[in-house]
Amino acid sequence: MQKKNQLFEDLKLLKKEINDLRNELNSVDGQKEEWFKKKEEHGAKIREFIRNIKENKKKRDELTKKVKEDKKKRDELNKEIKDKISKIKELKKEKEAIAGKYNIQENPSRIKEIIEKLDLSIETEVMSFENEKKVMKKIKGLKKKFGEAKIIMEAEDSLRKASKDVDEFKRKSNDIHTGIQNRAKESQKLHENLITDSKSIDSMKEEEEKAFEKFVEFKKKFTRVNDLLKEKLTKMNDMGGKLDNFKLKKDEERKLKDDFFIKNKEAEVEQKMRRGEKLTTEDLLIFQQNNSKI
Repeated sequence: MQKKNQLFEDLKLLKKEINDLRNELNSVDGQKEEWFKKKEEHGAKIREFIRNIKENKKKRDELTKKVKEDKKKRDELNKEIKDKISKIKELKKEKEAIAGKYNIQENPSRIKEIIEKLDLSIETEVMSFENEKKVMKKIKGLKKKFGEAKIIMEAEDSLRKASKDVDEFKRKSNDIHTGIQNRAKESQKLHENLITDSKSIDSMKEEEEKAFEKFVEFKKKFTRVNDLLKEKLTKMNDMGGKLDNFKLKKDEERKLKDDFFIKNKEAEVEQKMRRGEKLTTEDLLIFQQNNSKI
């Protein structure tokens, strides 16, 4: 009996150990899953940063390419500006040479204006023949001078056109230069972001590695606790089997006692019947049970 009582005490203690192990297993499992979740979150952030880095790198490279192309265009325009300025200087020298050769002091446009006014006066004013001859002579002299000065007018036109081209080229060059500066700033900002994001990825990788190490640590602990729990459960099943054996033996003992009692009662009933004594209700039940077995 003492052994059976000890078995019950051992079983009670074992059930407590199993309950504690189950609680510990649930706790460890929760921490394991929490560290796995953190590891996955860091991984997701890293992948997002990598996508951003790829996109920003592509944008930066496109901007850098565009800056190079614009610098080439700007350099070509600046060369044209330089060539145009050189041409303007040559045209100015040619104009001065022509003006010196023909001794032209007045502006050709002014000479043309005077000729037009004199022509108009002949057509609209009444003047003497002598005066008209003088005006015609003057017009003839002015036309000769204008013919000589026309060369200067053409040189001036070329100068104006060249100056206009220079202004237009300068405007285009300035626009391109402004675009280059803006794109260069944007490219530099993207480059700085790439460096910052790369450092962030390195930091997040460290955090991801730490989370993974913790996950592995708790996974191993989970396995150890789970194995120990299985061992305890197996032991509890063995102890339960022993208790079942105790119960089985007790039932057999009870049955033997009952059979012995019944056989004694049957013998008593038979003796009463032989002696012709009155049977009790219990005696009748035993008698009926005995007949039913036959």
